[in-house]
Amino acid sequence: MINDQRKKHDHYLKMHNISGIARMIGQSHEMDAKRSDGAIIPIEFSVSEFRSNGQRMFTGIIHDIAKRKKIEERLRAEERRSRTILTNAGAGVSIVGLEGDFIQINERLCSMLQYSNDELLKLSLYDVTHEHDIKHSQSEIKSLINQEKEKSSIEKRYVRKDKSHFWCETNISLVVDDYGKPDYLIGLSVDISERKEYERNLKKAVTAADQANKAKSEFLSSMSHELRTPLNSIMGFAQILDMDTENPLTEKQISQVKYIIKGGEHLLELIDEVLDLARIEDGKLTLSIESVDLISLLSDCLSFAKTLASKKAIKIIDRVGDQQPDIYVDHLRAKQALLNLLSNAVKYNGPNGTVWLDAECHQQGFLRIRVTDTGIGIAEDKIAEVFQPFNRLGAEATDVEGTGIGLVLTKKLVEEMGGEIGFESLQGQGSSFWIDFPLTKEKSARKTFENSPDEPIIDVTSQSRLLLYVEDNPANLVLMEAIVSAIPNLDMVSAHTAELGLVLAEERWPDVIILDINLPGMDGIEALKHFYALDSSKHIPILALSADAMPSSVQRGLQAGFRDYLTKPINVRKLQTVLKEVLS
Repeated sequence: MINDQRKKHDHYLKMHNISGIARMIGQSHEMDAKRSDGAIIPIEFSVSEFRSNGQRMFTGIIHDIAKRKKIEERLRAEERRSRTILTNAGAGVSIVGLEGDFIQINERLCSMLQYSNDELLKLSLYDVTHEHDIKHSQSEIKSLINQEKEKSSIEKRYVRKDKSHFWCETNISLVVDDYGKPDYLIGLSVDISERKEYERNLKKAVTAADQANKAKSEFLSSMSHELRTPLNSIMGFAQILDMDTENPLTEKQISQVKYIIKGGEHLLELIDEVLDLARIEDGKLTLSIESVDLISLLSDCLSFAKTLASKKAIKIIDRVGDQQPDIYVDHLRAKQALLNLLSNAVKYNGPNGTVWLDAECHQQGFLRIRVTDTGIGIAEDKIAEVFQPFNRLGAEATDVEGTGIGLVLTKKLVEEMGGEIGFESLQGQGSSFWIDFPLTKEKSARKTFENSPDEPIIDVTSQSRLLLYVEDNPANLVLMEAIVSAIPNLDMVSAHTAELGLVLAEERWPDVIILDINLPGMDGIEALKHFYALDSSKHIPILALSADAMPSSVQRGLQAGFRDYLTKPINVRKLQTVLKEVLS
């Protein structure tokens, strides 16, 4: 009985297992299995059915899928990592099809555009791009798809759901398939609205600064012109009176005329220094840096300074010697800086005082030039104000003339040439100012500079000549007549407009023409072209004489074809020198 029961139980188990196996036919199942060494491994188990001798039979195939499982886990980990990066990226990330359709977008881009993920997936990249930037975006994407470039970076405007727009910097890369064909695009977008706003504000500030500089330049040019015009009459007639040998002035009158000339020169110096200072601050100062022979430069400066010193019985002692290295500077501006120190040492010195000039190699690559005086010195409470513009440190209460700009200008000039300036001073005992100039590695050719003669040049020509002067200011015409009347064999005709001047040129055939630049109607530059177009005046030397002394105006005049560009107030001796040159 017991045996019968066992047989029934075994038959039941057999049928149950067969039924379970039958359900697995045609399918693959993953499960864990225990190897003979006890290790648990993942397997894939598949079952197939066949019949043998009328009996139902099954075949099972087992695959070890441990390696595949590791690969799948790694892929899942990479997918989780990519999803985490995509979700938490600080930039908007999008995967876009080749036609611009969104395939996948991160939450940051959704937030930037104010759309939900589902809403964006129904749109294309161009639906959220500003209409003015669509063509540029399409062009960049096309060049990527054509593989003309590997990646693209563009600044574009996106349009939010509420139709407002904002600026983004978008970096786009092309992803290709296993065959190297374009598959999709990945875009990384960063909101740069704040940067764009900063750039706009900066551009506005630069524009405003440019306009302010332009206005300042125009004001300075106008101021220079307006001040030089009356100065032309003041200083011009004063020079005529001082030089008149036929009707000489009394000693008292000569002294008074000297004051007029001196005051005019002082005002002119102030104008020039203000313009120089403005040019440096605007970055428009042109320097010609070259190797300069120090001995020649100092000799030229000392020649001028000793003339000033002799009037106050001040002794200048040159302790530089004749063996000094060359300096690497702009010759004209270095001379200007040194002359300012020497003239200050004379001006602020007492009668019978002394000025010492020294030079030494102070530090590696620099030469120090020192000017020391026995003058009034600078009060301790004024030392911090030495290089402030228009600050004369109390000297305005004395009879010593000055502009209060010289040292400021000198400092800026020296620094523009790569040097330094400094000083030591004790009130009542004197001052010692020094300049460190860069040394040059080359040896310059020794140059000598000759002073222009002080005597007026009256002998302009031995033949009768005619000067045509085109000028609309009556006072300037009278002044030129006075200058010309003192020159033998030179006559003058005048015109107050360029148009009338052209008529006179054809009628009178002058030997030299002087043109004002700022004329009513046709200006001097335009008139010059017409004069050169006439057979009667195309070979005549034409000089410019203008109160517009800005370097750019002078350069423009010379480039236009003027033989020379003279500025007002007229330097009578210089004008006579130029006339002698062009008429000889």
